[in-house]
Amino acid sequence: MHIISNFALFAILVSAVPAFSIDVSHSLSSRGTVGISRMEGFDFKTQGGNSIELATLLEWPSFAISGILGMHGAEATNLGGGWGYRGYEGAHARLQMEFPLFSGIPSAGGVSTEGIPAGDSMPEETESRERPRSGSGFVAGWGGGGGAFFSRYRETELLLFYPSAYTFLFFDWYTAFPRVRIRYTVPFEWYFRKDLAVSFSLGLSIGVVYTWTQPAGKGGK
Repeated sequence: MHIISNFALFAILVSAVPAFSIDVSHSLSSRGTVGISRMEGFDFKTQGGNSIELATLLEWPSFAISGILGMHGAEATNLGGGWGYRGYEGAHARLQMEFPLFSGIPSAGGVSTEGIPAGDSMPEETESRERPRSGSGFVAGWGGGGGAFFSRYRETELLLFYPSAYTFLFFDWYTAFPRVRIRYTVPFEWYFRKDLAVSFSLGLSIGVVYTWTQPAGKGGK
């Protein structure tokens, strides 16, 4: 029985997906957040946080599914009033879906993705993540999903597990290289923590997405 290496298996899967019009992409991003928490019997306080995430995306023209692995950390709150919340750090995983809302994707020969000459008005926005054949373009949309967090309070051995639910807006800017795009994300995430009465965060994520595949008719380079 022959054992296929992970790299060979990945190459086989990537070569097979174009027939199904799926893009396979990877992204690396950095996220900054402002966490807002409240413990029972105490007031709300904020915690600055950050994370780095690696994602695998399976992208169809009208939606995408992503699996994400990351590392996170949060600073301790101030000690106003004589009390505060400890900082923590750990690892997390997320599973999400996303949907494009509108796009501005140029194509070859100065013709838009709707087949209208460049410069003419379009009757409606394109709701597709098709990669531009040349030049730059953008896709904006929204999504949502769930997460699983494993954290440890700093200066303690106390480990925590808690799930989350979140939604986000995203803006993908395609560079001059159609396989590469810059992604901006604005997430809102709610954490279901037993040690806190309320815990949620707002943030901004910036990352780079690289698409490995070249589905038929998309003309990626």
